[in-house]
Amino acid sequence: MATRRQSLRILSYNIHGCVGSDGCEDADRVLEVIRSADADVVALQEVYDDDVEDRSFLRGLERLNYASVIYGQTMRKNTGAYGNILMLRHESSSVERINLSQSGAEPRGAIRAEFDYAGQSIEVLATHLGLKSRERARQIDTLIQASECASPGLRILMGDLNEWWPASRALRKIAAKYSQVSQVNTFPSKWPLLKLDRIYVDAPGASVRFSRMESQEARIASDHLPLLAEMNLQAD
Repeated sequence: MATRRQSLRILSYNIHGCVGSDGCEDADRVLEVIRSADADVVALQEVYDDDVEDRSFLRGLERLNYASVIYGQTMRKNTGAYGNILMLRHESSSVERINLSQSGAEPRGAIRAEFDYAGQSIEVLATHLGLKSRERARQIDTLIQASECASPGLRILMGDLNEWWPASRALRKIAAKYSQVSQVNTFPSKWPLLKLDRIYVDAPGASVRFSRMESQEARIASDHLPLLAEMNLQAD
């Protein structure tokens, strides 16, 4: 049987609590950026449940066409929850929430999920790492260990890694485990200079194209630009 190409579109986006680069909180414009990305896999960071706008955003996500919407709360504040969200157009076959918190630092976490697509098992790790280099190094070790325990198949690690030094040991350690990695500046959104947001892919035989969304709405909706990956997979 001849092989055919299957496409998988991936989005990683730090939404900054729906507060844009103009200082205004606006859930609708963040939702519109996510809708326009039309991604099959979406990882969101800095998702709040503090106020009316935040809750409007969460309700809006529920109306999008995703079979799995997985919330990974990293902390609970007096006014509501805070954390990451992973959304999949396909039903997840397994979900795990991983605690990445380190003593003396803001609580952090990751979401690991698996799903089947085009005859392949796909693992996704979505995260938002800490602000200190030692903290990130330990968090990355935990993520690599979690991924090595997963079922064999295509693997994706994505999110805001908060790593701005391109030659960092932590990034080299991740790169050794994945075959392709984004090299796209996404922060700050108005004048992107840093590669804080990353998508790593380990998919033998797949071609991957990385890009960022640069519409006027995307530049204003958050202080990060959305990061995209378009994967073309072979299927029997």
